[in-house]
Amino acid sequence: MPTSRDTLLRLVRRRPAEPIVTPRVIGVDDWAWRRGHRYGTILVDLEQRRIVDLLPDREADSFAAWLREHPGVEVIARDRGAGFADGGRRGAPDAVHVADRWHLLENCSAALLDVVRRHQPRLREAATQMREENAASGAEPPLTNASPAKPPPMTCAQKRQWEGWQRRLQRHQAVMEQHRRGVPIKQICRDLAISRKLVRRWVRGGIPELQRPRLDSLEAHREFLESRWAEGCRNVARLWRELRETGWRGSQRVVGEWAARQRLAMPARRTCHPAKAPFAIPSVRRTARMLASKLEKLAPSERRFIGQLLAASPQIAKARNLALRFAAIVRAHAADQLQPWLVEAKDSQLGSFALGLEQDAAAVHAALTLPWSSGQVEGQITRLKLIKRQTYGRAKLDLLRARLRKAA
Repeated sequence: MPTSRDTLLRLVRRRPAEPIVTPRVIGVDDWAWRRGHRYGTILVDLEQRRIVDLLPDREADSFAAWLREHPGVEVIARDRGAGFADGGRRGAPDAVHVADRWHLLENCSAALLDVVRRHQPRLREAATQMREENAASGAEPPLTNASPAKPPPMTCAQKRQWEGWQRRLQRHQAVMEQHRRGVPIKQICRDLAISRKLVRRWVRGGIPELQRPRLDSLEAHREFLESRWAEGCRNVARLWRELRETGWRGSQRVVGEWAARQRLAMPARRTCHPAKAPFAIPSVRRTARMLASKLEKLAPSERRFIGQLLAASPQIAKARNLALRFAAIVRAHAADQLQPWLVEAKDSQLGSFALGLEQDAAAVHAALTLPWSSGQVEGQITRLKLIKRQTYGRAKLDLLRARLRKAA
């Protein structure tokens, strides 16, 4: 007699669970039941490379209770979130906590990004200086005194972006006006219907960006498009069909927007040196990425921009130097250099990041001296998500626990 899929799932659920053997080294992280709404916790035995258990939430109390029920954990590898740190200390007071090295680097990059956000006017000064130098050398036409109210010719997409930037500037001015009058952040959020995170970012020095971070699907094919454009091909449909033959899967509208930008830039390019294109102000995220990279890996125009930016802002220069040194400390596992770095970083734009590291100093020091990390946990989360999606809505906690623990 054939067995239905529901019957098989019931058999899996009813199968007696194998007893949990408490691991010596455990990795812990959260995973999303539904991103932004509900999360669970995964526990991984880093020595045996297998999933130990799943918890229905990511609360510190749940993690602490699990550790009390399974004594014997000696090492806990985790990210720098406060929940698992607190739960680990309460549930296994004698365990050694190890902060994940990838998360340390990611937190440092986020701190550098915040520094760039607080100094956005310096980005414009550096880009303006570059344009003036290019204009003096004949590489670009001289800058005009165009005001934000009278933007240069734009495509339809660029006009929408410009109008949205103008609206964000007006909201930013309203927020700063209330902040100067001493209005609390919570009241500003209520009056202007803006999230607390955005208001806090603006109050701390952030400024709305004209160019928001956006993925460019044409980036890998830009050389091909520019060569065909230089050969005289101006037909958008033809360019799109040729791109499709190379394996690109984007829409014709994307190519049309690129062609419109090329046509608007053509009058300016007739007076430009053929080897140099006009330099646009990079976004905050792109600038932070350039600051975190080695200068020899950047394009010549990017190196000049970073040089101008570092000369215009000593604060950014010091933050960049500290961020690169911290990345080198983490990659080289140089635990003896961490404390001097913290002392120096406290008096810089990375002071908040350094204070957070100092509060979790034991786990950060263990990350530089012990071999454990959360990389294996991330891989197990990927497998968990794959199995969860394969169940087509039947992925309750008991079924996921049965399948993953058995598969391990």
